[in-house]
Amino acid sequence: VFDLLFSPPRRNLPGRYGQKKMGSEGNQLEELFVLQDKAKGIEAEISAIQEQLMTMPGKPGLKGNLIDREGFPRADVDIHNVRIHRNRLACLQTDHVAIMKKVEAGMHAHYAKLQNAPPGSTPAAPPPQAASRGAMPAAAPPAALRPLATVDEVSEGSPAAAAGLRVGDQVLQFGSVDAALVASRGMKAIADLVGSSEGSPIQVEVLHSGDARPESLSLTPARWEGRGLLGCHLQPMPLA
Repeated sequence: VFDLLFSPPRRNLPGRYGQKKMGSEGNQLEELFVLQDKAKGIEAEISAIQEQLMTMPGKPGLKGNLIDREGFPRADVDIHNVRIHRNRLACLQTDHVAIMKKVEAGMHAHYAKLQNAPPGSTPAAPPPQAASRGAMPAAAPPAALRPLATVDEVSEGSPAAAAGLRVGDQVLQFGSVDAALVASRGMKAIADLVGSSEGSPIQVEVLHSGDARPESLSLTPARWEGRGLLGCHLQPMPLA
């Protein structure tokens, strides 16, 4: 399992995630889709590592102690292996945050171009391979994004409240999760992302009730005095 989860260490990781300057609008869209695909790949690897940490001998988990009550290394845990897994997990979470920031910046730049386009002009079509990904809409402003859920509860003092989430908000995009992914995997897609992103911000596109344009929020899953890591409840939108 270890060989399947980990590849040899890579240098210059930021270069893997598209620091190349975006060119034309079509290239910009394609690079956004590539970044989003990489984010989903990282999320899958994060989930696999977390599962491994929770099920390996001794069940050390993400933050369990590696020494016993007397201060000696635990004999029931492969400490070296656990540390490798945890270090890899931390690196992946950092990479994921960096990618999602690039995706958010690229989306805003693209939608700004559409908003400022002369009346009657035709937006650039998305790359052919992008249509099958069911990811970000390429030729529509943010308001045209298909909502994936509505917020019907936000607890006071929760991470969701701190991020600015409100009851009645329509969630258009939750990190790398969009309406198409929710349609195929259900709300488990969001649950998996939240569980793998504790302590790391997730960019959430929402449309507040009564607003004409969506807003991008930074929501960081974290432990708080209430239940869960968010402190809100999302009601999935009915399938069309």
